[in-house]
Amino acid sequence: MESWDFRKFEEHLGNQINYGIVTGHALSGRNMVSKVVAELMNGKVIDPDMVIEAVKKRLMGPEPEGEFEGEVPAAEIQKDISAIIHGDKAAGKKFAYLFDGMHCNATKFVEWASEAFGPPSFWLPVTCDSSTAGDRFKAKNEQDELTEENVQELKEQDDAAKAQCAELQACLEKQGTQMYEQLKTDKSDQSVRAELTGLFRAKIVIVNHAPSLPVDTPCANLAIKYNMLYLSVHQLIREHIRNNTSMGTRLLLSRQQRSMSSAFHQVGVMDAHDEMQYSAVHFDVHLVMELLQQTIAERRTCQRFILLEGLCNSTKLADP
Repeated sequence: MESWDFRKFEEHLGNQINYGIVTGHALSGRNMVSKVVAELMNGKVIDPDMVIEAVKKRLMGPEPEGEFEGEVPAAEIQKDISAIIHGDKAAGKKFAYLFDGMHCNATKFVEWASEAFGPPSFWLPVTCDSSTAGDRFKAKNEQDELTEENVQELKEQDDAAKAQCAELQACLEKQGTQMYEQLKTDKSDQSVRAELTGLFRAKIVIVNHAPSLPVDTPCANLAIKYNMLYLSVHQLIREHIRNNTSMGTRLLLSRQQRSMSSAFHQVGVMDAHDEMQYSAVHFDVHLVMELLQQTIAERRTCQRFILLEGLCNSTKLADP
């Protein structure tokens, strides 16, 4: 089997646009949830309401008079959203985009977004009970009690959100999108944040790299198929040293050659990516961990798993 050049995987990552959808009725806590998830995933929140306001100003020109009349065309909203995402990509910035709601009905949104960016990576529906929504409404509007009109308005918004959820679920079942269970926010912000951390903090899968086993190609294929972040430690070290980055210089200064096991010297065993020279066993472990943390922070978007290949190296040493 042909050995996988890590640069191929990097090129694939660079072409991906990862995004998720957060939905919820009015006062469900959707805005707060979107911001927390964005913090956990190197994300960027796209608020359709803010985009709509920007489109109104753009359509009205430099000297607007009065209010914008009529409905903002969906095509104009989509044009501005695409400009944000493609502008980031052109600037070399990589985010997981969090759609904080949708600018149109669920079916039209999924059709447009899937065609423009590919299928959504995940969907997180957010809700709270009617009592919590009522308390939030009173606090927001500085009211002591809810009127009958307020109660009816909140109920209608909740019913509309439920219908939207049912429509969105039907659309996303065909997309292979990760669909989370409904998140309830009628609890403390700290509890909500802890629950979101459990859902969206990446899980690490450590993969040993034996020189006689072609593990890099299956790892790369798994990462592509299931949207995982794949890091080959020795290839990452090699790239930094060969590119003469500041981290590469620090790694090179810390390098101490250690004797490798006989498995690396067997006839027929290829070392296509110079693992004997760039294996993590030769470098300061604290620097290697710093490199990995830095790389994950830069490259991870909405991947739930990180495949970390070639970090556990004790079996590679000639001397136990």
